[in-house]
Amino acid sequence: MSETVINLGFEVSVPYTQGIWKGFLGQDIVKIPSYENSSGIISNVAFITESEQFFINGSHWEAILGLGYREIAKPSSSTEPLFDSLVKQMNIRNIFSLHLCGLNGSEMAGSLILGGVDHSLHTGALEYIPIYKEWYYEVVITDIYIGETSLEMDCKEYNFDKTIVDSGTTNLLLPTRVYNRIVDLLVEKVKNMVFIPKKFWESLELLCWKNDKIPWESFPSVTMTFSVSYNLSIDLVISPHNYLRKMKNEDTRFTPENVCYKFSIAPSDLGTVVGAVVMEGFYIVFDREASKLGFGTTACHDTINRGSVSFVRGPYYKEQNALNCVYTKLESHFNMLLIATATMGTVCVLCITLLILLVIRFQALRFCLRQQEHDQFSLLNEAHK
Repeated sequence: MSETVINLGFEVSVPYTQGIWKGFLGQDIVKIPSYENSSGIISNVAFITESEQFFINGSHWEAILGLGYREIAKPSSSTEPLFDSLVKQMNIRNIFSLHLCGLNGSEMAGSLILGGVDHSLHTGALEYIPIYKEWYYEVVITDIYIGETSLEMDCKEYNFDKTIVDSGTTNLLLPTRVYNRIVDLLVEKVKNMVFIPKKFWESLELLCWKNDKIPWESFPSVTMTFSVSYNLSIDLVISPHNYLRKMKNEDTRFTPENVCYKFSIAPSDLGTVVGAVVMEGFYIVFDREASKLGFGTTACHDTINRGSVSFVRGPYYKEQNALNCVYTKLESHFNMLLIATATMGTVCVLCITLLILLVIRFQALRFCLRQQEHDQFSLLNEAHK
């Protein structure tokens, strides 16, 4: 551990869809070597002391760099994240970009650009979509296709209960109903071309081909559609080279001449997560200044050797309001219903109380009138005597 770290005395625990890490919040000097004359900045840093099912087996990774918004900072939103500190103390633009290239031989490759965009890392134009909510990088999917076939589901289901772009998640995670529909269509499209056991689609078994002779043409693309504006959309066309994740030799039990792949689309109970396997097909700009994400076709090292690549299609005309695809949590409806019920209940109690008081007053007046009439009648009788 660093000799300059200061333990701030706050424990941090971060659970994920799969796995968890724990540690403590500290402060330390952070230096960016590519910035000349930089003596570093003082930043909050969460130090991981233990983890379970978090880092990929054999990755030898020791840490994770969180670049999300302050709202999801741990242990609370009052904690200033590292990138916010970089923007303030080093006076860089509130933009960063990621160029993930996956395995290059036996090592992971890629680039993180802080404060701007490197146009040499993508081909074609960058196309932008709005960030729907600034906590995670939440966006809204309007349609999903397998090959040219739409899933034809209510688009709210694609975003149940949110859709986020997250490089810290390996797979493409989808709500269970969406995942099941995708697997059904994939099985239907490949069944006459290549035999694939059921456990492969459940990510419980690897598929291996001798000398990497995988029949890529048998696997269709997966396309996610996003709205740019009310009448413009773009597609992220995801190649099977991305959703079939190449495994390291040390991760398999197979002979060295076999190259093995894992199906990297999985079900989720916590919403859609566009993870690293998808991001490896694109150069992605996180433009926090303009609250938008930019996507360009990657210029990674091995794309020229592929038979097909992931790419950005569009923008093209499609009249669709992305807000119609936003999943509204039942919890908020339930809370509103509770408030409305409590309000109506209070009104009813007040009305009933007022009614009871009126009845009591009415009965009291009747009693007084009867008593008065009785007294007058008694006086008349006395007068006649």
